[in-house]
Amino acid sequence: MILRGLARRYLHYLAIIAATVLAAGLAAGALVRQISYRQTVESLAESARLAQALVLTAAPEQIDRICKGLGSERLRVTVIRLDGQVLGDSEADLASLENHLDRVEFLAARQGREGVSSRYSASVGRQMIYLALPAVTHRGVSLVVRVSTAEQNLREHLRGTYSRIALAGLVLLVAVAGLTWLVERRMIDPIAALQRGAAAFAAGRLDHYLSVARPPDLKAVADSLNLMAGSLRRQVAELTAQRNELQAILTGMVEGVVVLDGSLRVREINPSALRLAGRGIAEVQGGSLLEVFRNTHLDELAREALASASPQEGTIRLPGEPERTLQVHASLLPEDGGRIVLVLNDITRLKALETVRRDFVANVSHELKTPITAVKGALETVLEGALREDPKAARRFLEAAARHSDRLASIIDDLLALSRLEQQEDTALEKQETTLESVARAAMQLCQAKAAARGIPLELQAEAGLTARVNPQLLEQALTNLIDNAVKYSSPGSPVLVQIRRAGAWFELAVRDRGIGIPPQDLPRVFERFYRVDRARSREQGGTGLGLAIVKHIVLAHGGSVRAESEPGAGSTFTIELPR
Repeated sequence: MILRGLARRYLHYLAIIAATVLAAGLAAGALVRQISYRQTVESLAESARLAQALVLTAAPEQIDRICKGLGSERLRVTVIRLDGQVLGDSEADLASLENHLDRVEFLAARQGREGVSSRYSASVGRQMIYLALPAVTHRGVSLVVRVSTAEQNLREHLRGTYSRIALAGLVLLVAVAGLTWLVERRMIDPIAALQRGAAAFAAGRLDHYLSVARPPDLKAVADSLNLMAGSLRRQVAELTAQRNELQAILTGMVEGVVVLDGSLRVREINPSALRLAGRGIAEVQGGSLLEVFRNTHLDELAREALASASPQEGTIRLPGEPERTLQVHASLLPEDGGRIVLVLNDITRLKALETVRRDFVANVSHELKTPITAVKGALETVLEGALREDPKAARRFLEAAARHSDRLASIIDDLLALSRLEQQEDTALEKQETTLESVARAAMQLCQAKAAARGIPLELQAEAGLTARVNPQLLEQALTNLIDNAVKYSSPGSPVLVQIRRAGAWFELAVRDRGIGIPPQDLPRVFERFYRVDRARSREQGGTGLGLAIVKHIVLAHGGSVRAESEPGAGSTFTIELPR
């Protein structure tokens, strides 16, 4: 109350000072306007006398030309005969000007006085200030020289002056207000200090210290408040430590944890749950479970737990990119108010691994079953008497069995190679400083015979002297697989190009062909095991479906990456990136 009373009194002082400064400013503005108007009229008189002197020396037919020469953007010069006819004007055409006999300033000039007026000019369409000199006789003709200027010029001049007056008044107001405030503060400082301290304590800033030296009564109050704040600070610190410990546990949990009230609105949520919801803490606090996760199955599970007062479990899917699979446990907290805690365990990776394992088993079973069936069928035919009845046919069956046995061996060899590579990804790979060009040439040499058989030239473009720490045998195997694929899927006679170059912090090893290309929808999956764009053609070419998967794991073991780019009908480019 005391502070409000002192503040109200200060505001009264401030209002009085502001009113005084405003009145002084208005009076000064009016005075400045009078002085500026008088100066404008005096300036017009000087210009008129100069114009009159020039007109009196000129021939009557030159008067209009002299007026136009004397006129400017800020000054209009007019010469008028005593009957009101305009003989010259610096701005308007004489034919367009009406008779000026009724102009106030002209009437005064006819009577032998200086005429001054301020009015709107229909000729130029502006508010003007006019000054006309007393009539004079020139070569037998009585005439009046009149000059004028736009009031806008005066207003522009006054606008700057008014701004300076206003600024000076504002500075004066601020100075006086500041001085008054300093005087007031010396009176209210002790009470204000207590008020600020109480507000700080109420806001939770219990480390604030009240320092009041006088008077003694207020100092005693300040000391008591400081003791109370210290006691509260210790209690709050204990509660904060307990809460932080719980928060650290929730934050460190991989599982998402959500605490709901009886209306299924979010009261607490940990970072893992926020990531699953794809939202920030400000978006979810106080929102409903359905709004936050947008999943009706999760909402139904929470409602069942609330209704049955018993734990509920279920598996739900959260749509998005990527889609997530969650195992949810909902239970009622043992307290009044019906709060529910949801524990969300992200099992997306486990589901994906299970799918990969299932697909891998199915693919392996399929890939192994085909050659085994062929071998079994051929051998059974031979055993049933084909060897005795038709030795040539028997030989064909045995050759088919041998081919499919070789295919079976190739699949098993590739699977074993993949297994070894996956194990090496978790251990340090044996590397040595190797010239990349020599590795590429060795891989090209291995594929030379197959390329020559199809009339496909192998070309190499390599920056000289590029070396990297790699496992040369594994890198050679990766390049061999890529070159072999390029030869398989290229048209006879079309070249296969191997390029080695620097690219920033990486080395790039690219294998480019001009073959049939890969459809866009298949590009993301070409490095999967047993994935084939054209299964019939792949088997016809003798592929196992594991070559590109082996390339990917070799490159990952080196800390690099591999990508595929292709345009159907124009060829494909496979690029290995290795760290420099």
